[in-house]
Amino acid sequence: MSQDTNQHDLLNDWIGGAVPGLDRSIEVAKHQVPGEAGRMDVTFKQEITPLVRKESPRRAHKFYTADGFIAYLKSNATPRTLVLGSPAANQIIAVLDESAKVGLELVSLVPQVHPLLDPWQNILTSTVTFPLDNFVKFIRMNANVICTPTPKELLSSLCQIRVSKTMQAHYGADGLGMNGVMIETTIQGNATRTVVSIPDSISIAVPMYLGRDTVRLTIDISMAIEESDKKPTVTCWSPNFATLKIAEFEEMLAIVGSEAGQACVVDLGTVTHVAWDYLS
Repeated sequence: MSQDTNQHDLLNDWIGGAVPGLDRSIEVAKHQVPGEAGRMDVTFKQEITPLVRKESPRRAHKFYTADGFIAYLKSNATPRTLVLGSPAANQIIAVLDESAKVGLELVSLVPQVHPLLDPWQNILTSTVTFPLDNFVKFIRMNANVICTPTPKELLSSLCQIRVSKTMQAHYGADGLGMNGVMIETTIQGNATRTVVSIPDSISIAVPMYLGRDTVRLTIDISMAIEESDKKPTVTCWSPNFATLKIAEFEEMLAIVGSEAGQACVVDLGTVTHVAWDYLS
């Protein structure tokens, strides 16, 4: 085996024995030996570069209750922490160090709608018209949060209308409100007409967000008889939901401001950062 082959194998063994994770750089220096023709010294210089751990990722936590968000700010807020809440976006964002030179860390509170409120959201945020049968089913499924009238009273009135085959609108029934239906029932061949009144509004008591107290919401209802098929319908909307939702959000933001301490700035607003413009 030639001397060149031995040197080649030696070099391969040396490189292969490198410790995993360590970067070996090889510097080969050849020196002619004075006075000895054909002899050359080869020097290997080994440099080991230590590993550099990757920088920890920036914090971008998302909280679903105000209690956890407040507890975190108490431990991590500084005089350079900025907290802004947007009712339209339904979130509160904290910039942990607004003056950070390299990277900004943001944590947010995204309050979750309470499960008791969730089924009512379409009614509370828009005007919804139900066929009577569908409305009765909805009331039965969500009766546990209805305050006034009692679910039993409301369902009793609605079911009387539901089972009648002949009916017509009768507004201002019994002086109790603007919702009423004249129904006709036949017992042993005798037809009897009766006015059934239903309330102009119902109220429900639900928390808006997880971890928050119960609030009372009003839902206005209006009954009509469709001209095309003489079927009763119920239209619902809430006159105060939007106002109460904003008030609930502002109260939550105020609690964050009072509990998180005086170190940070807390207000209504939106966190926005834009790139600098440079003169060419």
